[in-house]
Amino acid sequence: MSYKTTALLVVLAVVVGGFLYWWLNRPPELGPPGPPQFYGVDFDSINKIKVQYQGKTQEIVRGQGDADWSFTDPSIGQVDLGRVNGIRLLVSGPMSKRMLDSPFQEEARDLKEYGLDPPQISLTVGLDDGTEFDIDIGEKSADGQKHYAKFKDFEPVFLIDYTWGNELARFVTEPPVLKEQKAG
Repeated sequence: MSYKTTALLVVLAVVVGGFLYWWLNRPPELGPPGPPQFYGVDFDSINKIKVQYQGKTQEIVRGQGDADWSFTDPSIGQVDLGRVNGIRLLVSGPMSKRMLDSPFQEEARDLKEYGLDPPQISLTVGLDDGTEFDIDIGEKSADGQKHYAKFKDFEPVFLIDYTWGNELARFVTEPPVLKEQKAG
């Protein structure tokens, strides 16, 4: 092989390698911003979930271990850890479809029009550091695909997926009780 052919192959390899390096390490393209996140907490730091719905309250708390969940009313039964983990994932931080209010808005909206005064569902989430926060969930939107929601003492109203409100209501109406194993 001649020196010219070798030099040409080396230059070609450097150009192709440079292009691949640039292509794989280029900065991501900026698109439109995503929907606002309603809130977010660490899944593992949740130690209490309390839901009020239709005049009834259901509450579970975590003991020392991650799998040590129990009802505050022990007569309900043993907690179904699989369902509890699903609920913990749900309450660890929903994405919002949209924020209806700005936190800097001068006049507040009438919360009754969203079913937030009084709320349809009230949620309290407790964390390992002692922090607790309260969420109010209102009616479904006109299309039935979203619920109105807000922090109890903070103005912006968010639209969150309808399954969020449905699952929290189910937490009260059908508590996550461990089903007995049938003898085989």
